[in-house]
Amino acid sequence: MRKTFWIILSSVFLGGATIFLSMFLLQDDMSEVEVISVRQGKLSETIFTTGVVEPKRVTRHYSPLSGIVSEVFINQNEPVTKGQILFELDTADFEKQLKIENVNLQLLLDEKRQQRINYVEKIKTQLAESGNAEALDEPPDLTAYDLKIKKSQLIIEDLESKLTQTKVTAEHDGIVTDVKVTKGQAVSQGEYALSISDVGELQVRAEVPELEAHQLATGMPAVLVNGATEERLSGHIDYVSPVVTKSEKSPNTSVVEILLVTDINEVHLKVGNQLNIEIDIEQKEQLLIPSSAVFFEGGRSYVFRVNNQVLEKVEILTGRENDQWVEVLEGLAVGDELIREATDGQKEGSKVKVLYESEN
Repeated sequence: MRKTFWIILSSVFLGGATIFLSMFLLQDDMSEVEVISVRQGKLSETIFTTGVVEPKRVTRHYSPLSGIVSEVFINQNEPVTKGQILFELDTADFEKQLKIENVNLQLLLDEKRQQRINYVEKIKTQLAESGNAEALDEPPDLTAYDLKIKKSQLIIEDLESKLTQTKVTAEHDGIVTDVKVTKGQAVSQGEYALSISDVGELQVRAEVPELEAHQLATGMPAVLVNGATEERLSGHIDYVSPVVTKSEKSPNTSVVEILLVTDINEVHLKVGNQLNIEIDIEQKEQLLIPSSAVFFEGGRSYVFRVNNQVLEKVEILTGRENDQWVEVLEGLAVGDELIREATDGQKEGSKVKVLYESEN
């Protein structure tokens, strides 16, 4: 009886030791993984593009009349002031037409006056011969003369107005950036002549891909980097076009045009400078996980969530991302613990030894 007791006791002891040893060895065989908790934060995103410095105000001047350019008073790249004469049209033809029309008007007035005189003389003669006022002829209809006189007067007014428009003047101070007229050239009314640029106020014209443009709005801050000097200038978006167009640089790419301005006027920028542009997009609070934690199967996104040291494969729906972080739209909650870096050797249901970020 006593011998049986010791045999049973020994068996229990050996069995317990075996189980303990097995658990110890199993624990020792578990792979170590670093975990990170799902957190809330703002995903930083920067849109990069390039732009060209240009005047914010450019005025195109056109010929106000058809005629011959008698003189051009400016040259390309010359400064001009408001009110300065830029070019002038020959007035000789208008002056000749005005003289002829004044003569025509005087002839019409004389003819109308003579018609009245003739009618009065005729009435006098009839009265002298018959003495009967009721039998007198009706006054002549002078409506045709009135219409011709009115037409002539309008022509004269138009010619006099044209004579005041033969001198084209600058609408504001600036630099002549384009000249298309020369002395002696025949021009048509409305034909483009030259441009004046106000270089005292500059802007930057740039293109942004259509898929990124929806994140932009007027007033958003931007950094403008002068490619020549590496100077970094603070600025902001002044305008976002509501129209999607094809890129001038890459005709197959759909883009949206934006205009930016610097926040400081006293900067060393010149028209034509090429600038690198950085626009930080402000995001709302969202669930974030490291991009290294995500793996893909069959076109879907997954992570390994750690639950009581056991790996659990979880499908997730992702949103925006940058070089380090991914936005999670569905599948996880704040505080969920994930394997920081997914590898091929990890399988669902495997037991792991957890190392938190502080143990790294």
